[in-house]
Amino acid sequence: MQVTDTRLWTKPDKYGIQRPRGISTAKKDIRAELTALLDEYTSRLPTLSPDLDPVLKTIGLCWSDFFFRGNLKILAEGEFFYCATDLPVSDHMIEILASEFEAAAAAKPVKPE
Repeated sequence: MQVTDTRLWTKPDKYGIQRPRGISTAKKDIRAELTALLDEYTSRLPTLSPDLDPVLKTIGLCWSDFFFRGNLKILAEGEFFYCATDLPVSDHMIEILASEFEAAAAAKPVKPE
């Protein structure tokens, strides 16, 4: 769902997500309306964060691996999950080509429905 009121909402980002505009950049005549919208928006944001420790442990990584080097992209597709990283992972992970990862990422829709 895309909101069309550009006075209050930003343009969709690359994932199709829109957010309320910042109050500091809003015109004075819509600040009250924008403040109410921001309060409503904030109240609906998820309060729980997923615990990624079990996932990282499964692939042989921990949070400290990312402090000085390394990145991680995780993509879940069906009963499999793909990860792209430049860090060494555990032996039970199966290495695939970058083109296979990119094909799986391209097959998964990016925009939420």
